[in-house]
Amino acid sequence: MPETAGRRGRRAAGLTRRAALLGSPVRAMLESFHDGPLLAARGYLDDGGGQVMVTAVKLHEDAPRDLVVRAVETTGRAALAILDVPLARIRLTADFGPGQIRTFRIPLDDPLSAVETDLVELGVRKGACAVEAW
Repeated sequence: MPETAGRRGRRAAGLTRRAALLGSPVRAMLESFHDGPLLAARGYLDDGGGQVMVTAVKLHEDAPRDLVVRAVETTGRAALAILDVPLARIRLTADFGPGQIRTFRIPLDDPLSAVETDLVELGVRKGACAVEAW
């Protein structure tokens, strides 16, 4: 089925990202007293707000020192994604095809060895992304 001008317009408007933001409001939480200094604010991941949207950030169930990051291309057009992961002190760069979902596994003990994994987080695809320290 050919894509209509209306469909292209909706994709270009970033409605997938806007709907996710609307459906996930920021929640304020009271924090109790604790020992030690904590930052007033902390970012765990930044997807840049472009075509590729991060949909999950979690610890791996079988390896709790590994971070799992899942992202999807939302406009139906190929894109280069740059994901900043301050928690691991890395920047991950990867190409995404139209509508492609990609999952990355980042060992927190050695974040520069991050790899792409499959949706069930078992397989490994080395060289599928570029990782650099920042």
